[in-house]
Amino acid sequence: MLKNFKNSFYEFKKTRTICACALLIAFCVVLDFATIQISASLHVTLSFLPIAIIGYLYGPFCAGFCGALADVLKWFANPKGPFYPHFTLSALLIGVIFGIILYNRKNHIVRVFVAVGIGKILVSTLLNSVFLAYLYNIPFWLKLSEQAVKNAMLLPIEAIVLYFMCNLVDKIKG
Repeated sequence: MLKNFKNSFYEFKKTRTICACALLIAFCVVLDFATIQISASLHVTLSFLPIAIIGYLYGPFCAGFCGALADVLKWFANPKGPFYPHFTLSALLIGVIFGIILYNRKNHIVRVFVAVGIGKILVSTLLNSVFLAYLYNIPFWLKLSEQAVKNAMLLPIEAIVLYFMCNLVDKIKG
């Protein structure tokens, strides 16, 4: 696992990697405008996709860094509430999770489900529920149940979309 971080760090020094990451971050910001807002603290978006692709192509270091940077840029471009740096930490962790599980490995539907599932359970459901409960002064169990239902519904959709996107990236790479 540490080898993946080291390889990803060296990957981030390449001009081609920096340019590709910049384009994918820009795409992430654009996708954030296509968010479906359900409530003040509950929304559905596909802006995770570019960060997951960065994790697949360039590893955990690049994906974590780009996830955090994209989160800040998304907030500046399209704020959905107060800036809360804890969500930037969540974005970093999601990128690292995708990078650890998907980087330098053959694309497989089970691996993609595991990557999306771990991200959804640990970060999107548990960690973000803590942050949202604190930020909006709402009981944790209420936020947890709301996030759990949303993420349980999104898990298969996001995993299937990511799987096909990784296949498409493999075909483009040759």
